[in-house]
Amino acid sequence: MKVIGLIQARMGSSRLPGKVMMPLANQPLIWHIMKRLMAVEHISDVCIATTKDEKNNVLEKFSFENNIFCYRHLEEDDIVGRLNAISSIIDYDVMVKINSDCPLIDVKEINKLLNLFITKKLDFASNKISNTYPLGYSFEILTKALIDKCDNLLKNKCERELVVNWIIDNKSSFKTDTIFYKKNESHYKLTVDTKADYLLISKIFDKLFVDNEFFGLEQVLEFLKDNHF
Repeated sequence: MKVIGLIQARMGSSRLPGKVMMPLANQPLIWHIMKRLMAVEHISDVCIATTKDEKNNVLEKFSFENNIFCYRHLEEDDIVGRLNAISSIIDYDVMVKINSDCPLIDVKEINKLLNLFITKKLDFASNKISNTYPLGYSFEILTKALIDKCDNLLKNKCERELVVNWIIDNKSSFKTDTIFYKKNESHYKLTVDTKADYLLISKIFDKLFVDNEFFGLEQVLEFLKDNHF
């Protein structure tokens, strides 16, 4: 079974344009997601899925410099089309998908759910289903077959853009599962959507990255509580 990691990314953002290339611990934000995906057990390749908007040229350049594949889709909001097009270019069985505003994704938590996914031969899994993780820690695991099925089935523009939500809403039709964090920490917002978010995440990386490149959620929560965030 071949597993790939995919970063869904674009430079355009209404609230914080260019955030995916903003520096965290002297590296672009997207670099940290790439490195964390590369550290996940079973993942053999990492790629970026973006669009043909010229603003995203920098992402293609980043991919080339880091020896990873970059796919550029024509339609900005056709997420399921963007994902499925990769299937005709890269040979894989399972995809671990991360949004590019989540540089804190936890390698251990991905390993935990990915091993469950493989053992139970699931179609889809996401820690988002349990709603116990902070915003910014969610990830999805999908089979190539499920992505292809959704691409053929979904015609509505909104459903094609929010394909993960559609799968979760219809999870009774598929073999799915999730994992729960040891305590409900869903009240924390640790995604990068605004300048304030970025400043907080920068402080976290400045403090924790030097001792452990792949510091996890537990260390982040300790930092937040120690510093009264």
